[in-house]
Amino acid sequence: MTGKTEALSVLSLTDTTFIKVFFVCLHSKPGLLHTLHQMEITITEIRADMLDSHPQKLPYLSLFVCTDGNANVSVNLKEYELTPSDFMVLYEDSLTIFTKASDDFRLVCFLIDKELASEIGHKLPGRLFSFLALNPVFNLNADDRAALTSWLDIALFASRSNPPLRYQLVCNHFQIFFLYMSGRLSNRMADDSATDRFSRKENLCWELWELICRHYKTRREVTYYASRLCVTPAYLSQITRSFLNETPKSLIERQVVAEIKKLLLTTDMTVSEIADHLNFTDPSYMCRFFKRTTGMALTEYKTERKRLTAENLTQKPIQRLETS
Repeated sequence: MTGKTEALSVLSLTDTTFIKVFFVCLHSKPGLLHTLHQMEITITEIRADMLDSHPQKLPYLSLFVCTDGNANVSVNLKEYELTPSDFMVLYEDSLTIFTKASDDFRLVCFLIDKELASEIGHKLPGRLFSFLALNPVFNLNADDRAALTSWLDIALFASRSNPPLRYQLVCNHFQIFFLYMSGRLSNRMADDSATDRFSRKENLCWELWELICRHYKTRREVTYYASRLCVTPAYLSQITRSFLNETPKSLIERQVVAEIKKLLLTTDMTVSEIADHLNFTDPSYMCRFFKRTTGMALTEYKTERKRLTAENLTQKPIQRLETS
């Protein structure tokens, strides 16, 4: 291990190992008009005495920040060293094993489930996540370290208190982090030959996602994306099911629905204006699309979200949970 680096100063997580934050959101299930679904983020503090040499079970998206000490970690059979101010981004299929750690090692982890990760990633560049899949660990310079300290303070405050509009705050806060890193890593991403390290099928999945992010507002046909990628719709569906556990149609619709929700809740646009913005033939067709996809009407969704937000503002601050 290398010598000790200056520790990153963050709000303390004393007297607790983890905090769980649940966001009550609207989510559809087959056969039901609608249900309430809890989006979850778990904020965990890992210390050296909590580590073992077994692969770590991870959620859909995880962000780790080393705040003190040093550790060696193997990610997808490649070795990395974590020192203070390093951050690491992992996915649920990342094979992750901590192999060695100093006694003072401390890691703050943000473990994010699929629903919340989808909301966070809605407006982020697709290339960033393919880059992070191959380059999961980064060391920050002095300026980045100062920015990360402030970011962590706000993230921990939002998770263990109950500020107004907490759900939007947390989503936007993580979007800010990834957008900031996208800007800082833009040159490296431009030079990175990721296509040489992914399989043909994996490359197709990443290319499909980038195309969807660019064109979902105007093109929602799977045939369009299959044609752009020079494959058949059936083959495209086969590989996305294999690598992403999603169909191309569900990936496209997820982006469209996320955009409708965002515009509905954060702008003064009318339903007609949103329909026009997203290239629907008429507002009624968009309303039918939204209800078919989410299980509830647009007006019902907006009314329910306002009610839940009002209830959230009257709740007591979240209590931190003790481990057993």
